[in-house]
Amino acid sequence: MLYAIVDIETSGSQPANHGITEIAIVLHDGKEVEGRFSTLINPGVAIDPYVVGLTGITDEMVAKAPAFWEVAPKIESLLKGRVFVAHNVNFDFSFIQHYMVQAGKRLTNKRLCTIRLARKAFPGLRKYGLNALCQQLDIQNEDRHRALGDAMATTELLEKCIEKMGESALQEMLSAENQEQSIPPAVSVSQIQTLTDGPGVYYFKDNTGTILYIGKSKTVKKRVLQHFKGLDVSAKKQALLREVSSISCTPTPSEWLASMLEIMEIKRCWPKWNRSQRFHERIFALISFEDQMGYVRLAIDRWNKKIPSYARFYLPTDAYQYLRDLIRKFQLDPYLCFLHTLPNEELPSPEVYNERVQKAIQHILATRKTFLLKQDGYLLLVEQGLFYGMTEDRGQEIPSDLEDIKLQIQPAVASSAIEKMIQTSLQSEGANIMFFS
Repeated sequence: MLYAIVDIETSGSQPANHGITEIAIVLHDGKEVEGRFSTLINPGVAIDPYVVGLTGITDEMVAKAPAFWEVAPKIESLLKGRVFVAHNVNFDFSFIQHYMVQAGKRLTNKRLCTIRLARKAFPGLRKYGLNALCQQLDIQNEDRHRALGDAMATTELLEKCIEKMGESALQEMLSAENQEQSIPPAVSVSQIQTLTDGPGVYYFKDNTGTILYIGKSKTVKKRVLQHFKGLDVSAKKQALLREVSSISCTPTPSEWLASMLEIMEIKRCWPKWNRSQRFHERIFALISFEDQMGYVRLAIDRWNKKIPSYARFYLPTDAYQYLRDLIRKFQLDPYLCFLHTLPNEELPSPEVYNERVQKAIQHILATRKTFLLKQDGYLLLVEQGLFYGMTEDRGQEIPSDLEDIKLQIQPAVASSAIEKMIQTSLQSEGANIMFFS
């Protein structure tokens, strides 16, 4: 096989916002080096000071260097018909592909990651970064963090892997290229193979076990692989390629349940790359208390789990509209419900007024039910009209006392999206509901 061992230096970590400052390509026929090419490149943007310190490449050094589009034809001709090899290949490939597309070209090379290759050829090593491998495998690299020095070191690593495993092993890896070479180098293929083909929730974790991203799909394995394919130069994609060390999933009986679990898990774990759903939702509650004159007063306030409430809402407009409807229906006084600053007329006696309030409370309790919903092999508890949490339905005996049931259920963080899903499910035919008085 013919190989092109590639290394690049960049002004930063994201192709969409940073440029290539240097590229080196070493041509190899599987036995020996056939040729090599390297050049500085003007990235068109300022080089990050940290990168300057790491590589030694300054803005002054690249000021008169060619732009990428000027060397794109040369790069295309060197890579043509060869396997694209790099240490953490998806990083180098995504950068080069991004700028090749801008130059009106597109790479179609098969890719080979020498991190993944080294893990197979030399299992059990302490680390698999290029510098660590050079030290452990006695590979000389006197020009670290420069494109040609790292490309030559990667070439020697490739030769050692071929010598250890044989070129047939590389051909095997390349035959499964779409699945294996596109996923992050620290993720094993066996992890991908254990993912369900059906619905579920999946987790991307770093090397400390910290959850980076949570997603859901009706076809988990297919969706996970899609994360790492294609020309996506977003910050999230690049971070996932760099940081993900393990992938796992929780299969679910249905896509509906996967959506529920995804929301619950994001609210519980707050992964840093689930930015669109990482927010605290404000909850408003309808509460009551007795004032110094003996009036039982209804009020809308921010929900506090330590204070009993009759109903809860995600929008203040919904909460106050609900209270106004109670005022009209049960002849309550807006002043005693904190909607007016002054009473409109003489107040009724506390005894008369409190009887109206009690009728309103009984109406609330009768209409905002507490119940268990059986759905897709799970028991979902709804308390006072709002989702409390869920647990797997294993055919266990359901306690008649609400507090006993709550002991079996992990409370969920409040979410308006979940409330909407439950309401939709309740409106479907054949909803299996167990009410609590």
